[in-house]
Amino acid sequence: MGELTERKSRTREMGRGAAPELIARFIDREFALAVEEFPSSRGRDRDAAKVKAAEFFRAQALAAS
Repeated sequence: MGELTERKSRTREMGRGAAPELIARFIDREFALAVEEFPSSRGRDRDAAKVKAAEFFRAQALAAS
């Protein structure tokens, strides 16, 4: 990670210039891992997920008061 950070410090920000190959490979690997770890939610019942999320946050808010 230290080498990646040091290399990044020598590149330009906001999309100017090409990212060093080492950093590009790191990012590609991280995205590949994320795709495996967090499967797509397409086609799933999003309404049920919204209800569960609302219940969770409501319980957390009540527990904090």
